[in-house]
Amino acid sequence: MVMHSLSEYAGHILKTDESCLVIIVENVKGSAPCEVGATMLVTASRSYGTIGGGSLEWDAIQFARNQLKLFPFLGNSRFSMKTNTYNVVLGKGNIQCCGGSVQLGLYSLDESVVKKLEEAEQKTNGNMPYILLFGMGHIGQAVVSMLGFLPVKVLWFDQIASKLPKNYILPSNCEMIITDDQEAYIGSYHTKTALLVMTHSHQLDSLLIEKALLTPDLDFIGMIGSDYKRRRFVDAYLKNGLNIEQTNRLVCPIGQKTVDKRPAIIAAQITGTLACCLF
Repeated sequence: MVMHSLSEYAGHILKTDESCLVIIVENVKGSAPCEVGATMLVTASRSYGTIGGGSLEWDAIQFARNQLKLFPFLGNSRFSMKTNTYNVVLGKGNIQCCGGSVQLGLYSLDESVVKKLEEAEQKTNGNMPYILLFGMGHIGQAVVSMLGFLPVKVLWFDQIASKLPKNYILPSNCEMIITDDQEAYIGSYHTKTALLVMTHSHQLDSLLIEKALLTPDLDFIGMIGSDYKRRRFVDAYLKNGLNIEQTNRLVCPIGQKTVDKRPAIIAAQITGTLACCLF
C-alpha cells in the first residue's frame, strides 16, 4: 500500500484498529527544531511524520508508547480526546541543546483528527510552489528525482518521452508533459514558480528563456550552461529589445561551480538553489 501523506497513514491506522497517539507541537518558545502545528503519529511499533527529530522526537515517541502500554484504550478512542501534555526544555537535561522549549499535546486518533490533517494538507498543497522543468536528459532526470523529496509541484516538459530509461521512477509530485509547444506553458501559476531549462537544443533553450524573461511572475529563471552561453544569449536578447533589468533575472550557470560534472552532483546543487529561492 503506497501512501504519501500523514492523513493517509492516519486513515489507514483507523481502519486497522491499531492503537495510535497523535503528537502535535502546540507551543514553542525560543530556538527549537520544529514549528507550532508539526504533527506525528505514534503506534507501538511505528511512527509517521516528524516534530523536528533528535532527542526531542525520540523522547516524545517513547513517552507516547509508554502511555499506550499503560492506557491502551487511549489509542483506540473514537472521539477526540487530549490525553496528555509533554513539556520539554531543550538544553537542560536534554541532549538536544537548541536552547528553547516546546510543549507537545498528545491526542487519541479519531476521524476528526484525520479531517484536520486533510484540511491542513490541502491548504499547504494549494500554496505549493511550482517548478517548470524543460528537458528530460540525464541532468533533468536527476533533478526531478531529487525534487521528489521537496513539497513542490513539478511540471516536466519535453518533445520526446523515450529519453527516459524504462526503470525510471517518476516522483508522485511530478507531472510529465510531452508537447511541441512548450512555450505555451510558461506563465503565471499564482504561487511561487521557478523555471529550469536544460533541453537538448540551444535554440529551444533560447526561445524558452526569452519567453520566461518576459514573464514577470516567475521567481527564478535558471538554465544549464556556462558563463559564455549566458553572454551569448543575453547579447541576443538585448538586440531583440529586452532590457538589462529583464536579462539580469537569468541565472546561468545554476548552482556552485565544481569540477565534478556528474548529473547527481549538478542536480544536488540545483535543488539546493531552488529550496533557498522558494522556501
